[in-house]
Parts: sequence; structure tokens; C-alpha cells
Amino acid sequence: PIFNHKKELFSYELLFRGSLKNIFPEINGSAATSRLLSTSFMGLEFNQLSHGKSVFINFNEDLILREIPLLFPHDKVVIEILENVYPTDDVINKIKLFSENGYTIALDDFEYSPEYEPLIDLASIIKVDFRLLTLDEIDDLSERLSGRNLKFLAEKVETLEEYKAAI
Repeated sequence: PIFNHKKELFSYELLFRGSLKNIFPEINGSAATSRLLSTSFMGLEFNQLSHGKSVFINFNEDLILREIPLLFPHDKVVIEILENVYPTDDVINKIKLFSENGYTIALDDFEYSPEYEPLIDLASIIKVDFRLLTLDEIDDLSERLSGRNLKFLAEKVETLEEYKAAI
């Protein structure tokens, strides 16, 4: 689950896990997302899976270029662009296509670099890893991207102190 700053359920993130251990197994990212999508959506009413909320799903470059997100409802799926997806012209054009088709775009584990500006311009949500960046780095990022229509989502907030710092 993903909660808002009031600790209310905002959304879900679907994560691939190949076993009962809560870790990502050694598997190709495209295969992992494909298995996640097929086991999550085949035979299920979408609202059954998400309890009426949207779901964040990780998409790597291969799945983006193959336009796999278009197979799912734009009002229920948040396309989460993984941090290792480089913004080539082909990637930017596909993300633009998704955005034009009503999908919400989130940038995962985001760390600012100027070459990511085209993706920032298409994104609605910037996810920051609270364990990867310092509070100063998060503040700097927030300041750098202020004035844009972006929501920030803090992930890996594990303690009450981190929660208070995140809000």
C-alpha cells in the first residue's frame, strides 16, 4: 500500500516477488513485470485487485518501447519509470504517448540529472527513496523542481521520525 501524508490509503504498488521472501529475485526485469501483470490481471476484475485504487507498476525500457502499459486501464495504472531507464528519443516519445492517452507517469527512485528534464516534464509524480537520499538532498530536489505540477512520493519511510520528516 501507498499512504498519503494523512496516513490514508492512496494507492498500491504491485511488486514482483518470486517466493515468500520479500526480495526481488534474480530475474530479468521484463520477465518479472510480465509475470506480475499476467498473474495479477488474468481472471481478476481490476477493482478486485486494487480495491478501487490505482496501482503503481514498474516498467523498464523494454516494456516501455513495446508499449505494454497501453494494455491496461489508464485510469487505474500509474506507469512507474524505473531509475535505470535512460531518456532516449524513443523512450521520451513512448512516455509522451502514454501521457497523451491519460496515464499518470511516476519517476522511481529519482535523483536529478539534467538529461532527465524531458521525463520530468511528462511526469506527475516523483518518487524519492528515503533511504537513498539525505533530507538535504530531498529538500534540494524539491526546491529545484518547485513551480511544476508534481507530487512527491517518499518511499521506504520506515520510522515515525522519517514519516515526520517526509511530511
